[in-house]
Amino acid sequence: MKGIGFSHSLRSAALLLCLAASGLLAACGGGGGGSSGSSTPQNNGTDTTAASPVINSFSPVTAKHGAVVTITGTGFRAVPSENSVTLNGVAAQVTAATPEQIRITVPKDLTATGLLRVTVGGKTVVATESFTYEPTYVVSTLAGSATFGTDNGTGTAAQFHLPRGVAVDAAGTVYVADTENHLIRKITAGGAVTTLAGSTQGSGTSQFSSPTGVAVDAAGTVYVADFGNSRISKVTAGGTVSVLAGNGTGDDASDIIGNSDNPVFRNPQDVAVTAAGDFVYVADTYNYRIKSINTSTSFVALLAGDGVSGVEVPDNGLARFNRPFGVAVDTSGTVYVADTFNNLIRKVIPDGSLTASTLAGDGTANFKDDTGTAAKFDKPTGVTVDTAGTVYVADALNHRIRKITAAGVVSTLAGDGTASFKDDTGTAAQFNNPNSVAVDAAGNLYVADTDNHRIRKLTPE
Repeated sequence: MKGIGFSHSLRSAALLLCLAASGLLAACGGGGGGSSGSSTPQNNGTDTTAASPVINSFSPVTAKHGAVVTITGTGFRAVPSENSVTLNGVAAQVTAATPEQIRITVPKDLTATGLLRVTVGGKTVVATESFTYEPTYVVSTLAGSATFGTDNGTGTAAQFHLPRGVAVDAAGTVYVADTENHLIRKITAGGAVTTLAGSTQGSGTSQFSSPTGVAVDAAGTVYVADFGNSRISKVTAGGTVSVLAGNGTGDDASDIIGNSDNPVFRNPQDVAVTAAGDFVYVADTYNYRIKSINTSTSFVALLAGDGVSGVEVPDNGLARFNRPFGVAVDTSGTVYVADTFNNLIRKVIPDGSLTASTLAGDGTANFKDDTGTAAKFDKPTGVTVDTAGTVYVADALNHRIRKITAAGVVSTLAGDGTASFKDDTGTAAQFNNPNSVAVDAAGNLYVADTDNHRIRKLTPE
């Protein structure tokens, strides 16, 4: 009997040990069939056991395509292909990597401005600072050749004579103040040149005398700074010319402000029109003033300038300019002025204060890329502004096209400083006394390259 009880006890103990072992194995995720309560990580292509990547910094934060950007942090992979980096969703090539550093090459893509993201093992981290893509500009000839003349044609078959003003409409049509031909010309996006208005005679209210500036509104009306006639004229899309304002005397001693019947301009160099087309701003060059014209009533008002050549703000608070040649207006109504003989780029808020501030330039005739008043220009003659508030400058005697950010940072987009001609990229290109610049919605720039008798195009890439 004791034997039978002992055997039964052994069998019971063995069963209990087996059950305990089974439970232990199940708890540890073992056993032949597994368990629905298992906490085993499921990979599915993502390494959830690895630490998430961390971005401490990256440099530079602004760069052109082909530049190398270095990202520092932790949690990266030493194999370059195991790290993925995007700039605003655009994939960048990872050229080198360590667990603490990634190096990438900036792709050629104008949409690459935005958030920088690093993905490692399926885990993505976003940098706290955005990356800014800086375009490189390819300079080409839209129309014109080294031989000046009046021929219409396409591309280099067309001719201009010292063109000084340029504007572009929403469709990409370019308008040119062909100064020494006394004409307003029109260029299609494909480079076909025609004459919109004027004649080579250069006289009469329906014609022009050395027009130097043009602007175009959304309806296709072109406004002209008719330098030799001391008037502001307008041209319909069909080529009909009329006088918007100006009595043609050019007498600065009798400058009349706020008189729609007898306003006076003295050799105005440039015009700009608001997005709504309700006001035209004028660089009234030899009256040393910036003025506005109501396009419905032709009423002329003073925006800034006391009529005396200079740069200091006098006791009465009015700004002073020294032969301002260029003017532009942004979407908020802020006016930018190429204060040519002061070698400054000025900014005017049309708030009735009649004052101006300096956006960039130290007043000396020289060349230097820098910020604000540490930068230098040499007779800047043309300005334009894009929808982001970036200002572009035709820096005439530096033979360059410059850029100014909203923060006042000045850089060179194109031109090597030599007074010559060369179609090339960026600072390998050459201009000869560029007088005016315009920007279209796609960011293309158009330049009246005056002494080369050409209209140049700068295409960002």
